[in-house]
Amino acid sequence: MDERQTQIRERAGLEESLLNQDFIDWLRKWGTPILMVAALSAVAYTLYLRYQVGQSQRVDKAFAEFELARAGASASPSALAAVATEFEGVRAVSMLARLEAADRYVDAVRRRMKIGAELAVSEQGGTPTGALAKPEDALTDADREDYLSQAASLYQRVHDDAATNSGNLLTRVNAMYGLAAVAECRRDWEDATQWYNRIASLVDGTTYVLHKKVAEQRVKELEDLKKTEPLPLDAQVPKPPPPPAPPAPAAESAATPPAGTPEAPPAGQASPPGEPPPATDGPKR
Repeated sequence: MDERQTQIRERAGLEESLLNQDFIDWLRKWGTPILMVAALSAVAYTLYLRYQVGQSQRVDKAFAEFELARAGASASPSALAAVATEFEGVRAVSMLARLEAADRYVDAVRRRMKIGAELAVSEQGGTPTGALAKPEDALTDADREDYLSQAASLYQRVHDDAATNSGNLLTRVNAMYGLAAVAECRRDWEDATQWYNRIASLVDGTTYVLHKKVAEQRVKELEDLKKTEPLPLDAQVPKPPPPPAPPAPAAESAATPPAGTPEAPPAGQASPPGEPPPATDGPKR
């Protein structure tokens, strides 16, 4: 019995020694590579976190720049286009900025005044008079066509970019509405009709099916727009003739005596009854 217990203890010690030696040999062989892999994993994770923070900050900056560029009624389309170029591919900022810039061009054409132009105000109440503060800010035919060309180019770029991703369907529809508006400004009714029909076909069966009814209604309204002549500019409206001058008041006689002074009767005429005769210089000596 004692011999077996001694043998068991001796065998256990040998096995334990062999296990420890194997573990030491394994660590010597793979310890350094494992530590390197762990260190590289930690560095990669740190870089990934920094990248995520940087991307989040870039997204925040992109939307902040976009909101700043579109603020105000006279926002510059050039500034919006610059934001779109700088933050290309950052969420939907580039497409939204180009849509906003194109809308500004179309709005300026409809108002027939250059972007950034100001209206005159009355001197008394300080209210807008409806006329331009500077007559040279009115759109010429060349300016009008230039604005429409730039708007069409921006709308088309947004349409093409949004067409690559089904998640941007609504953005694509907005761009198509813009292209139809450009065609209406050019009085190209056929092109406008085609864009509205394409909208109705594109949204059919989607969650934006309501735009199908909107597009169909606008096609019907084009018939009325065809018969509507554009309003003339202020400079084209004939000015009414000036009102006639009021008649001058009759000149009063210089011989009219002041009020309350009795008039002397003409020579050879007696004084009216009840009135004393006019005073004389008295008897001559």
